[in-house]
Amino acid sequence: MTRRFSLLALLLAAALFGIGCAAGWNSSHGGHGEAYASAGIGFYFDDLAPYGTWVEVSSYGWVWCPLDTPVGWRPYTVGYWAYSDEGWLWVSEDPWGWIPYHYGRWTWDRDYGWFWVPGDVWAPAWVAWRYGPGWVGWAPLPPDAYWRPGVGLMYTDQDLDRHIHRYRWSFTPANSFGTTRERVRVEPLSRNVTLLKDTKNVTKYVAGPRPIEQGMKPEMIRERSGKPIERLQIVDSKTPIREGGVTFRERSVEVYRPESGVTATVRERVRDVPPAERPVAPRQAVERMQKEQAQVEKVVKEQRQKLADEQAREMQERPPGASALELQRRQQEELRAQREVEVRQKQEAEARERQVLKQQEKAAQAEERGAKERQRETKEPQGDTKTRTR
Repeated sequence: MTRRFSLLALLLAAALFGIGCAAGWNSSHGGHGEAYASAGIGFYFDDLAPYGTWVEVSSYGWVWCPLDTPVGWRPYTVGYWAYSDEGWLWVSEDPWGWIPYHYGRWTWDRDYGWFWVPGDVWAPAWVAWRYGPGWVGWAPLPPDAYWRPGVGLMYTDQDLDRHIHRYRWSFTPANSFGTTRERVRVEPLSRNVTLLKDTKNVTKYVAGPRPIEQGMKPEMIRERSGKPIERLQIVDSKTPIREGGVTFRERSVEVYRPESGVTATVRERVRDVPPAERPVAPRQAVERMQKEQAQVEKVVKEQRQKLADEQAREMQERPPGASALELQRRQQEELRAQREVEVRQKQEAEARERQVLKQQEKAAQAEERGAKERQRETKEPQGDTKTRTR
């Protein structure tokens, strides 16, 4: 327990320094940002800094790890889907969501949790799709799912099924999908072992100048919900739209999508700034992480209860043709999956804590070195003065 409190105390102390460091970043390197502003992407790197940390991963280079997220969070779950003339558009409620959900790819790692790999091509959403009677599922495309203009997605259905782990999918009932502008309600992750069997991959990115996904057809939703699906025209904005990332008009949606330079911005911003001056997670992100860390057991308990309620309802309303024995077997598999999910979520929480601690320790060490350097510079002139007086 003592070690735990010491760790949290260190994080808070270092986070106070982190605020000053982040402020120094924005002011000291404002000129560098203005140079990028002419290309329309100068704000890109700094916009993400307050909500997470930048780390270097051998396979992908510099990537961004969000910290201001709840336990059990995964990409494309805090927001809703709207249909457009370029396919399903993800409208994020995350304060940073207008960037990472439309450029680059997401992936998960035991050492970092979820992190985002920057990319240069804008899309309404970089996801794979699944559909089955009553269910819609989506998952972030893997980092190696390349898009080539005029050719399409360099990934087959079999590649997607093989490389997207079952716990990266999110599922929601088809009868409520895309018909309202309310946050999607996704099923517990442990249900994925069943829902993956009940759905099939329908991902289809067509060849063209822009990435447009046409496999998840709105007609599928209309057949289940009986509700009309509004089709919006995507219109380009000349200026960034940070709040929500979109502006809705009568029959259109305005988005900001720089054509290129996103990845270069990230790499140059990191490379050009000394390690001691790189931004660290601010106090608010650290406090949020600590709060969520303390809620792990509570969240796990809620997930177990939600799964139990769903299984009880399913047993009571047994689908036609499904035997009680078969249903029990499937539910046992879901219970085993729930235990795996709990281990995964705890690993992710620990990974985020390690990243914050590592970043803050580096910042504290840099501040200590800077303080010693300033102290040395202050003493040297005084010594020279005394020598001259004698």
